[in-house]
Amino acid sequence: MAYARAKKHYRAVQKQIEMSPKKGIFIPKKKKTMLICISAAIILIAFIKGLLCGYILGRND
Repeated sequence: MAYARAKKHYRAVQKQIEMSPKKGIFIPKKKKTMLICISAAIILIAFIKGLLCGYILGRND
């Protein structure tokens, strides 16, 4: 049997499946508030940047 197939080991794949959460990603409450504050700050900065760019580009007309 020169062409015998080697046995495949599926244990590593099974461990990865068991380690992953089954119902999505869970974010702790403390971290959730921090992420909300960071995203609100990014949105606010983008809004102010848009206002400034619109003012600078609009005053040339």
